[in-house]
Amino acid sequence: MERTTPNNLKGTTMATTTRWMVHCDIEACAEISYRTHELAWLAEDFQHSMRQRNELGLVVEEGTDIIGFVVYRLESDGDAKFVRVLKLAATTLEARDAINNKLAERAAKLGRRILV
Repeated sequence: MERTTPNNLKGTTMATTTRWMVHCDIEACAEISYRTHELAWLAEDFQHSMRQRNELGLVVEEGTDIIGFVVYRLESDGDAKFVRVLKLAATTLEARDAINNKLAERAAKLGRRILV
């Protein structure tokens, strides 16, 4: 787990934690997806994705509340390796920024490009 403190639009700070998505996060992530996407993922979509060997998820928490998530797939095409974002949602711009930063950091560590 890593702690970040991005600035929000009002100039105050929000402490967030970014961590791996686990099974008990699915309902909260499905709710965020429902509130933020026209084509929302259901809990079953998250469950299916989490069963895949090459699909991973991250969540952003503020305190004990999940405020954003990203689900992505590790892919390869010959020598090219990349991370394909399958679903990303957040309740705030700060949570979205935290997710984007963490995803970029992880992709760089893996030597992969990010595809949306």
